Amino acid sequence: MIPVDQIKKVLIIRPDAIGDMVLTLPCIRAIKAKYPHWHVAVLASPYNARIIRHIPEIDEIILDWKKDNKIHSILDRLRYIKYLKLQNFDLAIHFYSETETVWTSVFSGIPYHIGDTAKLGLWPVFRKHGTFLKTFDQTKHVVEYNFHLLKSIGITLDATQPLNLPVPDEYKTKGERLLDAAGRRENVPLIGIQIGVGFGNRAIEPEKYADYINLLRAERDIDICITPFSEKEKVFSARFVNRVNGPILTIPDTPITDLMGIIAHYEVFVSVDTGPFHIGAGIGIPMLAIFPSRKVKPTRWAPWRNRHFIVRESQSCPHFCPHEGCILTVCSDAILIRDMVDKTKRLLAGGGIETPEAQFKEWFARSMSVLILDSPTTTIAAAHFETMLQSKGIRVIRKSFKTPGLSKILLENDVTIIHNFSQKKRLKLSIIARIASLKLFNPPLIINTPWDVQDQPPVEHQYRIAFEAKAF
Repeated sequence: MIPVDQIKKVLIIRPDAIGDMVLTLPCIRAIKAKYPHWHVAVLASPYNARIIRHIPEIDEIILDWKKDNKIHSILDRLRYIKYLKLQNFDLAIHFYSETETVWTSVFSGIPYHIGDTAKLGLWPVFRKHGTFLKTFDQTKHVVEYNFHLLKSIGITLDATQPLNLPVPDEYKTKGERLLDAAGRRENVPLIGIQIGVGFGNRAIEPEKYADYINLLRAERDIDICITPFSEKEKVFSARFVNRVNGPILTIPDTPITDLMGIIAHYEVFVSVDTGPFHIGAGIGIPMLAIFPSRKVKPTRWAPWRNRHFIVRESQSCPHFCPHEGCILTVCSDAILIRDMVDKTKRLLAGGGIETPEAQFKEWFARSMSVLILDSPTTTIAAAHFETMLQSKGIRVIRKSFKTPGLSKILLENDVTIIHNFSQKKRLKLSIIARIASLKLFNPPLIINTPWDVQDQPPVEHQYRIAFEAKAF
């Protein structure tokens, strides 16, 4: 065990994406709450440093030299190691387990390290105090995975706690000025749309956003704000604006602090999973959370403990998802404009899913795809089970265990759970699932036992328990 009574300085390592940093904030607060005498420093990128510099639980921010473009040679790396060594940290918590960063912290003399032991190349570093993160468990949110790392220092997740990203008054004031200059009207609901998208995800087509706004405006008087930053976002914004009926508040090239101030004034924030998406959730803005890509699932990336609705439509697609240069619009085409409008109106009226229990049920239903395999003797039971899953909004495909081309079915339908009511061909099914996982990112959970539809706890929790019990 780590001698927590001897720890004085801890380094939180998180120099990567904006959303990942925001999703680590509950852990940072939990650490400071349990060990208020610890000096908590965060290793961050220059960009993320601006987001967290006002967080009271953070005593110090250290800029990662690589992200700060200060490392150009081995000598620079040695200087960086020496610099970290002079800080005399007792413990490093690696929420970001990139090999170069991990070994830099090791060579800087930090005696204790917490990280993911599933990363085989880093097992020598984390073997004593790390945690094996079952990232194949597709029922767990990133916040939950983050808290798993803290087991060795006696910290567990409080599932009711929000992200809680405060926005300083000066950010809000600047955001208000920018919105007023762009033409914001008083006493009119302001909806923000994040045109861009994070790495590994896919944006919906700007024309679909435009049609959504046109239909919403036909039913409600609203103001719309977009904040294009990258060149791709600006191209998308032009396509969006050209199709929209009425004015659009466009505020380009906003620094991250200004963006936080702008988002703080939204009544609803519409976005695909990306950095600003999680900033909005952290600030507490009601969200219309759009998940087009099969890979990026609400169970992993939904707005954590924030009022929201999920927009996601399962669509069969034979292609590896996501893949670079995809010209298909299958993901975007599946999103229903009427669904977006109705959920936005409900959010404006104070609706949305809020409690942990309700959120998990919604995320599960919107994320999972269950393949039921039956046999002549289990057809009736399988059919009843299929109806029960469908009543919960879960996507279900039911086939005979003799159906050819199961691998293709797994890929096209992004199957996350195979429920083998037939209980036959277990080994063959395991091999098929493992091969399919090369394009599914994670092997589907296989259950070889029929379940009674009356079983308790609810079926989504039973599946979660089954994921937790899976070794690899």
